[in-house]
Amino acid sequence: MPSTERAVQFRADRENWSSRKRAGRGGGKEYCITTLPPETRKALTIQNTKVGYRDVLEMDIAFVAELQQTEAQKEAQRLEARQQSASQFAALPAWQKRAAAAKLEIIKACTRYINDCGLAKIEGQNSFAHEYALGRIDVAPWVRSEIRQFHPQTLRDWIKTEYELGSMGLVDMYGNRKDQSKIETFSPDGKTQPMVDILVALVLKHPRIREKKANEALRGILLERGIHDAPLVSDKSVMRFLNKWKSQNRDQYEIACNPDNYKNNRQPAFGSRSEGITGPNQLWEIDATPADLLLTDGQRYKIIGVTDVGTARLKYYVNVTEKARDNAWAIRNCILDWGVPCHGTLVTDNGSPYIGGHFTRILHDLDIDHHVCKPFSGDEKPHIERSFRTFSHDLIELTPGYCGHSVADRKEIESRKSFAQRLMKPDEVIEVSVSAAQLQQFIDRWTAAYHNSKHERLGKTPNQALAEWPHAIHRISDERALDMLMAEAVRRGNRLPTIGKKGIRVNGGVYIHPALGIHVGKKCRAFQDPADLGRIIVHLMNEHGVWEFLCIAEDPNRTGISMAEVARVTRALHTQHKKEIARLNREAKKAIKGVDIVDAVLTYREQENAQEQGNVTYFPRPSVEYSTPGLQAAADARAALDGTLKPVTPALTPDQQAMKDRIRSELKAKPTTNIRNLETESARAKYKRMKGLRDVLTIGGTISEDEYKSLVIYEQSNEYLVLKGMEEESASAVK
Repeated sequence: MPSTERAVQFRADRENWSSRKRAGRGGGKEYCITTLPPETRKALTIQNTKVGYRDVLEMDIAFVAELQQTEAQKEAQRLEARQQSASQFAALPAWQKRAAAAKLEIIKACTRYINDCGLAKIEGQNSFAHEYALGRIDVAPWVRSEIRQFHPQTLRDWIKTEYELGSMGLVDMYGNRKDQSKIETFSPDGKTQPMVDILVALVLKHPRIREKKANEALRGILLERGIHDAPLVSDKSVMRFLNKWKSQNRDQYEIACNPDNYKNNRQPAFGSRSEGITGPNQLWEIDATPADLLLTDGQRYKIIGVTDVGTARLKYYVNVTEKARDNAWAIRNCILDWGVPCHGTLVTDNGSPYIGGHFTRILHDLDIDHHVCKPFSGDEKPHIERSFRTFSHDLIELTPGYCGHSVADRKEIESRKSFAQRLMKPDEVIEVSVSAAQLQQFIDRWTAAYHNSKHERLGKTPNQALAEWPHAIHRISDERALDMLMAEAVRRGNRLPTIGKKGIRVNGGVYIHPALGIHVGKKCRAFQDPADLGRIIVHLMNEHGVWEFLCIAEDPNRTGISMAEVARVTRALHTQHKKEIARLNREAKKAIKGVDIVDAVLTYREQENAQEQGNVTYFPRPSVEYSTPGLQAAADARAALDGTLKPVTPALTPDQQAMKDRIRSELKAKPTTNIRNLETESARAKYKRMKGLRDVLTIGGTISEDEYKSLVIYEQSNEYLVLKGMEEESASAVK
């Protein structure tokens, strides 16, 4: 027997001695004598042989019987455990089955290796593990990916557990509680995970929240929602869950925590924004530094930058503000130096200085396409963004006075940040110990040197790219006209002033000019003269929809011009304008001269109705004559007017008879004086005149409306009835 306990254990394992756990304190194993080596059994037999004492053989027989019974029970338990583990193994996920299958293949290969080599078990297992680790054994890739190497004792543990539990004994139980924490398993309705949802919402809304605050907020929200049976979890459990969620949802967390950082590090940048740009003035980009520069004069400045993508040329301007007029001034200087991006594109962000009416109007008048980037999409104008970083990382950091500290009690760590980091940070204030003129002078020198430096994207310098361009550059020679185009409108936005009867009312004044008199009521575009507050430049839209220069209107209270003289000239122009309009109207009316519009419309309607009806003829409907006393009287009157019915002379009243007698006696009496009786002549003359009007109507003639009204009224008077009766009596007497 070996001399040490460990050596004895190794030999027992190697020779598979039958054993059992020793009862009592200390533990250990008890080995069956029959399984011991012969020499050991002999030595023990000699040692235990007694003469005159109880028979030891009886004790050994009882021990062997008990041991055999125990071995049978163990074998039955082992077989039962293997059966149970087989069902458990079938329910495992694929990744756990794959690892167990790899171990089983290694055990089988090791058994074949030992048999083929004729080695002892321990020696063969050690040799197999060594050769496996060195890669001398041909191993399937899927097995090697699961288990790259192993210790011989690990191999022996696999063999033992596989013998006792089958494949289930080879399963790695690490992570067997994956996604099974109290936070993840709590589900009151079996569908939702309120603790998970609350913690995820908290970390998305407050990315820097600590586990203690998150746990307190979790308990408070659960109580507010009426969930009282949620399990209590420790702050460490919350921390582990949050860390695991952050690692599994890195993109989602980074977007909530720092969208810009996510965009810079993870957003794909395939392709190129300069693709298709082959020459100068095809694509410009304009932007301003996010940070402010506090210069020696105490004012805050920004750097406005413009780049020509085709040639990588740059222009930077130090300016107090970043308003529309400042950006327009930068574009104006670039146009004078570089030429016009005719039919080109200018890329800007969506800030108010770029989408306002003044800036967009200038681009429209210059025929420059305007591309507005989406909010927070600096990747749509990457060239100007990179140029700012190139500028901020270059000599400016080495220039004395350019790496000043931030103001307003900034922390020391903020002061240690590089100029480039702070220049690209919005709302940052950087103190720079130079004046605006000195900074602009440095920028001009830096850009001049930059234009002679090789550009990585172009493979040449910007000046070389410009010199190699074979086509002509569009330029504006009239600098004053360009300045007038850059003038600001007198009203912000798209509100156009109206030319009123008194002039154009803007900026607290009334601007007049004789040319405005013939355009009263029209909308116009008015721009302030940069050199004179009392003058505005007026443009009017022509019939083709193009704005044309009209005049320069002045405010008399500001410029001192004579209002009387302007009014006189305006009236003269307006009179001439009215004459021209009258002439045009006469020319227009000639198109329908001599045409009866009403007759033409009625004829058209008749033709339309005839076409719609076609050959359809409607049968007359049955009718019944309708009559009333009033209608009968009206019919009699009509017949009398037509001469087909003699009107009935009504009986005279006593007064009418008296008048008739008086008139008759007067007619028979001879005049005794030379005085003419105007009343009698007037009555007879009026009667004759009215009778003549009636005769005209009878023969189909026409009389005026006033004469007809007088005739109707007269024929109803007593005078008419009397004179008509007298005339009829005279006619009867003659017959």
